[in-house]
Amino acid sequence: MTMMNAGRWIKRYKKLGNFTIKPWDSRYYALFDGEEMVCVTAYKKGAIEVMKRLTRLMKKCQKCPFNNQ
Repeated sequence: MTMMNAGRWIKRYKKLGNFTIKPWDSRYYALFDGEEMVCVTAYKKGAIEVMKRLTRLMKKCQKCPFNNQ
């Protein structure tokens, strides 16, 4: 399924956690964690990879016995 946003077609992806990817400016993609911007990438594929890696890191941190949260 696709959606039109800012004049570009965006293919939907499986949402991981609270992360979302939105078009940024005319040719970049921004990765958000809730309302907070995490990064801006040149390609959506890069934003998806950052999202996957952050999700994996967050899962590892939750298992860590030294995590004080």
